[in-house]
Amino acid sequence: MAEEKLIVASDGEERHMILQFEGDILTLLVDEFRYSPEEMELEPPNYGFWIWEGTLRVTPASVEEGDYNVFPLGSWRVPTSKEWEAISDLELVDDDAADD
Repeated sequence: MAEEKLIVASDGEERHMILQFEGDILTLLVDEFRYSPEEMELEPPNYGFWIWEGTLRVTPASVEEGDYNVFPLGSWRVPTSKEWEAISDLELVDDDAADD
């Protein structure tokens, strides 16, 4: 399985925002099916900015397209100084505003 990478901002409660991701499985789940970190069993350990790296095993949950069980195998860590620079350069898009 290929390595996946996810950058998430969290309020430490129940709101987590995906800032960026890399990997074929994350691209499918986030871009195509609009999965949230919670739906992928990838909730950050605390508030702040977090990087998750690892692999994802995905199995169909039902016959409906886009309904999957996700099993992550990886770990969370804080961003490196180089990653902080990249995060500060991200242009965030408000999905709700884009739909209007």
